[in-house]
Amino acid sequence: MAIVTYLTRASGFFIVNKMTISKRTEAFLKAIPGAILISIVAPALFIGGVRETFAGIVTMTIALKTKNLFLAMIIGVAIVFMFRNFL
Repeated sequence: MAIVTYLTRASGFFIVNKMTISKRTEAFLKAIPGAILISIVAPALFIGGVRETFAGIVTMTIALKTKNLFLAMIIGVAIVFMFRNFL
């Protein structure tokens, strides 16, 4: 299954490199990761309790202030982990 997954992703990469992409299509492709991230995170914020909502707000604030999504995600996960395991 891992090989099939890799081949699917690699073939998409090679196919896209051979195509001419319009500015509109390029903007759409750049927006997809954010849309996927929101579709994963939003339910947890609405269904989760105060801890998850607080972690989401802190994560969003850090991401907006620092423009570093990786750092924001690590801090958000750490906050949820600490709340769930120590408080």
